[in-house]
Amino acid sequence: MAIIRRRRIILAASLAALLAMLVSRGFSAPQEQLVYHPIKTDAGGKIVPWYSPDPGEAYNAMILKIWHFWKNMKSCPNGVKYYLQHQVWDDPGEDPRGLGGDQLAMALSSWNLLYAYTGDRSIVENMQFIADYYIAHGLSKPTALWPNLFYPYNMELHSGVYDGDMRAGKNVLQPDKAASLAAELITLYKITGNAKYLQTAVAVADTLAKKITPGDQDHPPWPYRVNAETGEVKFSY
Repeated sequence: MAIIRRRRIILAASLAALLAMLVSRGFSAPQEQLVYHPIKTDAGGKIVPWYSPDPGEAYNAMILKIWHFWKNMKSCPNGVKYYLQHQVWDDPGEDPRGLGGDQLAMALSSWNLLYAYTGDRSIVENMQFIADYYIAHGLSKPTALWPNLFYPYNMELHSGVYDGDMRAGKNVLQPDKAASLAAELITLYKITGNAKYLQTAVAVADTLAKKITPGDQDHPPWPYRVNAETGEVKFSY
């Protein structure tokens, strides 16, 4: 037992000597990180933004970085912007999934707020670019049973068109997603004065008004998923 104790003492002393030598030569343990950046704290030990201890300055820098990333995002092999065809970022390569439900409506909503914050007209130009593309490539046919509504998904990843639902298949749309996009188009009309956005939103509203049914806690006024061509309900709340 005495031999074991001596060995432990010698080992502890050796480790202490090694640590002292590393410190004397400028070595230290890696600083703890939060995702990609070393954690910074204030005098009270509370975490502060890595960019700047001033929350306003850090907030401004971060949202502008996000906008710069979006504005300069790569295009897909067919020349269409990555964010118009994918729901998940991947680089290098491309994620195999297409667009995500309310993705473009949420983008328009976010950029409306960012434009109000910055006054940068290039943000409005991007909003118009998104809206114009979706209007040109994502509406159900005027002759469909559920006409003039936006499809939420591109069934063939790089087809450049939206023509169905990720889970329920081709020609299936989600009326609530079409409504949220139409609401953003009304906002865009107010910003730009372009009547196309208002007319498209009105066409969406007309279809939804014609298709509304009495609802209750178990039955919504519109189906969650419906085949625009046949009217078949694929899934309800």
